Amino acid sequence: MTQVIANALNLPLDHVTPVSAKPETKPGQTERPWNTELSVAALEELGVSTAEAKPFAQWWPEYLAEHK
Repeated sequence: MTQVIANALNLPLDHVTPVSAKPETKPGQTERPWNTELSVAALEELGVSTAEAKPFAQWWPEYLAEHK
């Protein structure tokens, strides 16, 4: 999402570093969530569709163009 938003807004990404491994938690530090993807299982169990009408990378630039 960071790349899609930055590209759509013509913002630089050279200061953004992807994290490819879970950081080590040292004693006294708070462990941060590694996978922050939210589950949609409860919605699907209720019969709520979680299907995307469009992929985010396509939707976001279109949304920005419509709301200038």
